Amino acid sequence: MSKELYYWYKEQGRCPKCGGDPVRGKVFCINCLDRAAESERKKREKWTEEKRKMHNEQQREYHKKVREERKAKGICIECGKRPSGETQRCALCRYKINKKKREKHFAKGGMTYEERIERGRCYFCGAPALEGKRTCAKCYEREKIIAQNMRNHIKLSGFKKTRELFW
Repeated sequence: MSKELYYWYKEQGRCPKCGGDPVRGKVFCINCLDRAAESERKKREKWTEEKRKMHNEQQREYHKKVREERKAKGICIECGKRPSGETQRCALCRYKINKKKREKHFAKGGMTYEERIERGRCYFCGAPALEGKRTCAKCYEREKIIAQNMRNHIKLSGFKKTRELFW
């Protein structure tokens, strides 16, 4: 196939390889995409373990570089389409990632916050809760330290003195 025909098909909104109807959001038709995927799969089956590791490392480095560039530009490191705001990902990508994590969590038998409380489990980690508490021993100790640090911070900030002036 000549370059002219390839670009003519592409300009016409057709599959550049065969002239068929392209898949929505793609350039090529479903048959050409399937053939390309099968060809790539066969090529990768022939790779040695060393070649596979080298390829994976190259891909890891490339994607790391892309994420760093996107982060420097202030756009989403995941899709590169929308501004990321204060985080590294846009709201839509964060939503999709969180949704996948939730589905995976529940597929493994995970519980919601309410279910953990109902079953007498720690509402942070899901381990068995202490008698009369909502947390396990490990989380309880962590929460005690956090509460003490908060009390110390309030004392140091003079919040109580300021509050007493107004009340």
